[in-house]
Amino acid sequence: MTKAAALDARAFRDRRKDPCARLVRLVRALRTHCPWDRKQTLASLRRHTIEEFHEWLEALDDAEQGAWDALREEIGDMALHLVFYAQIAEEQGAFSWAEALEGVIDKMIARHPQLFGGAPQPWHQTKQAAKGRASLLDGVPKAMPALVRAERIQARAAEVGFDWPDPEAMLAKVHEEAEELVRARAESPARAEEELGDLLFVLVNLARRLGLDPERALHRATDKFERRFRAMEAEAEARGAKLSELDLEAMEALYQNAKRKERS
Repeated sequence: MTKAAALDARAFRDRRKDPCARLVRLVRALRTHCPWDRKQTLASLRRHTIEEFHEWLEALDDAEQGAWDALREEIGDMALHLVFYAQIAEEQGAFSWAEALEGVIDKMIARHPQLFGGAPQPWHQTKQAAKGRASLLDGVPKAMPALVRAERIQARAAEVGFDWPDPEAMLAKVHEEAEELVRARAESPARAEEELGDLLFVLVNLARRLGLDPERALHRATDKFERRFRAMEAEAEARGAKLSELDLEAMEALYQNAKRKERS
């Protein structure tokens, strides 16, 4: 095995110099001297970036509770990934990290005309014009999480007035869609799936009108269920039993007990 070159860490840790520039130089050095870093491609980095993104989301939750250390670390990790992608692009003659930053600076100025001597325009209309998009719905990635994509599509449609008049009307629609789902169950799995999708879509729309984040709401509901289920497991174990040995009535009693303890 070829021994890796010895680099002078002081050149990258010099706090007197711009940290962004130091990170760019570090990534270039890694690509030059480290066999593992050198063999990475856009495709091989993808799963690592997805993992980092989810760690970043968890760090956001921590920061909302006043614990900022994890977010600081994850921002740094995400910055490393972004610079790494830009370095690969530069090696292919596509663009540099500096060009990517110049692009986003120009884009933000163009999308805030009211701040730079122009007339105010809705964000998505400014973006649509800049990219030459035919539809207001263009540019919403299909790969987005379903709840997020639904909210983005609904918000775009609402910009031109295609929206429910008030949350009360939307709540009535929720009940209507729930009844249609009940009927669809007797028809076929495909029809049930379609109606379930409609119900979820209108629930996301209701969340948007109420100023709530449906992805965050579902995430927190899942966390709540996880806490209570773990408490059920712990209480069953304390009684010398396993959940799998209990009937549904006994498990429900444990769940309600965990719920009461959490609220007390």
